[in-house]
Amino acid sequence: MKKTVTAILILACLLALSACGSGIETGNMLDTNIARIYSRAERQSVFVRNGELIEGSVRGKAVFDIAADGKTALAWVDNIVYFVSEKGVDLLASGTDSAEISFDGRLAFFLLDGKLCRYSADTRLTETVLEGVRSIEQIAISPRGESAVFTLEREGGQENESLLLRGGELKPVLEDTKCIVLAVSDGADTLYYLEPSGGRFCVRNGEETFVISENCGAASNFNFSNDLGEVNYTVNDGKSRLFRLSDKLDVVLCEGFGFTMKTDIYSMGAFTIPVYINDVSSFTNGLFLKRTKTEAGYVYDVFSINGKGETKPLIDGAEEYKLAAGTKRVIWIENGKLSSTTFSGKTKQLASDAVSFEVSKDGNTVYWVSAANTLFMIKGNGKPLKLDSGVDSIAAVGSGCAYIKDAAAGENGAGTLFFYENGSSKQVLTSAVRFDRRKGQLMVLTDPAADGSKTLFSVYVTVNGRDYTLFGENVEP
Repeated sequence: MKKTVTAILILACLLALSACGSGIETGNMLDTNIARIYSRAERQSVFVRNGELIEGSVRGKAVFDIAADGKTALAWVDNIVYFVSEKGVDLLASGTDSAEISFDGRLAFFLLDGKLCRYSADTRLTETVLEGVRSIEQIAISPRGESAVFTLEREGGQENESLLLRGGELKPVLEDTKCIVLAVSDGADTLYYLEPSGGRFCVRNGEETFVISENCGAASNFNFSNDLGEVNYTVNDGKSRLFRLSDKLDVVLCEGFGFTMKTDIYSMGAFTIPVYINDVSSFTNGLFLKRTKTEAGYVYDVFSINGKGETKPLIDGAEEYKLAAGTKRVIWIENGKLSSTTFSGKTKQLASDAVSFEVSKDGNTVYWVSAANTLFMIKGNGKPLKLDSGVDSIAAVGSGCAYIKDAAAGENGAGTLFFYENGSSKQVLTSAVRFDRRKGQLMVLTDPAADGSKTLFSVYVTVNGRDYTLFGENVEP
C-alpha cells in the first residue's frame, strides 16, 4: 500500500512538472478593430466593425485613438473629436486637442472652452466635470473607469495640480508633491506618479509612498498590468525594467525598448507621457519582446520571463514574428528562413526561402510565399503543401487564406484575389491590389485609379474570406 501511494505521489509530481512545462502563459487577444474608410470625393469618413457598417459619418479624413478592446474609438479630424461605437458616431468637441478614452472603452474625457467634460458610451451623454481649466497635462483613468485623476492647470492656479474624480466627487490628491499622475486604481488607493524635475517615479499605495526609480524622464514610457499590480517602464539609460507592487520586485528585463507578448489588448495614453494599460494581471510567466532599430528597419528578440522576473532568450534577430498562442509557439522569419519556436524553446525550420507568412487564428496553420512566389501551407506537425503559384501577397482570414496572384508590375499593380479553404481555391475578385489586415475583419483594396498625386481604390471587407462587401469607391487609404 505504501509503495502504491509513493508511486502515485511521484506520478502526481511528474504530471505537475509536465503541466508547468515552460511556465509561459498568454492572455486575451484582440478580436475586434474598428476600421475607417475615407472617400476623397465626398470628403467623408465612415466606420466598419467586424464587417458591419456603423451608423453615422464624419466630414474629413479621420485618425483614431482606439480603446484597448478595439470596439470603441476617438476619431479626430484636425481639432474636432468624435466618439465611435457600435451605437453610432457622436460629436464630442470642436476646437480641442485634449481628449482621452478609457481602457475599457466606455468613457472619454476632453477639454472644451475651459471645461473638463466626461462622455459616457452607455448613455451617449456629456457632462461638465470642472470649469476654468487652462490646460491638461495628463489624464489617468482607472482600468474599469471607476476613478480618474487629472493633472492640470486651472485659470489663476498652479501647474501640475492633481484632482481625483470618484463617485461624482472631485478632490485634490498628492498636494504635497509636484507631480504628474500616470495611473490610478479603481478604488483610488493606488497612485503612480512622476516628479518631472527630479525624474522620480513613485507609487503611493494607501499610506505608503515608495520611490520606484530616480532615473525616469521625458523619454520614459510606462506599461501597467490591468490591476496596476505591475509596471514595465523605461529609464533614462534605455533599460526596460519591471516593478511589482506586492513585493517591490524591480528588475531589468532588457536593454532598449520592449513590451509584453502575453496580450495585444492595451490602451494608450495620448497626453504628455506615454502610458499603457495591458489586459494581463502579470507580465511574468510570459513572453517579452525587445525591438531594435537597424538600417533596414527593426529586428526583434523574444525571451521568456519567469515569476521572479528572470529572463531566458527564446528567439534572436527575427525580422518579423507572429504569436500563435493557441499552439504555444512563435512563428518568425530571418533572412528567408521561416521557423516555428515553441514556448519551451524548441525550434523547427518550416522553409528556407520565405518572403512573407501568415498564421491562422487558432495558430495551427502557417501559410507562406516563397521567393519564387509559390504559396505553401503547413498544418500542425504535417508536411508542407503547395497551394498555388504566381502569388504576391497573402492574408489569413476565417478558416483559410486569401491571396492575390499574377499582379501587374508596380506599386499598385493589380492581380486576382483567391481564397483557399478546405483543400481548394476559389476566385473571388479581380483587380485586387493589397490587404489591410484588422482583427475581426480583412479589408481588400481593388481597382486602383490615379487622382492627381494620389491613388484611390475600391474597398471590400470580409470576416470569413468567402463573402466580400463593397464599402467604398474612390477611397483614399
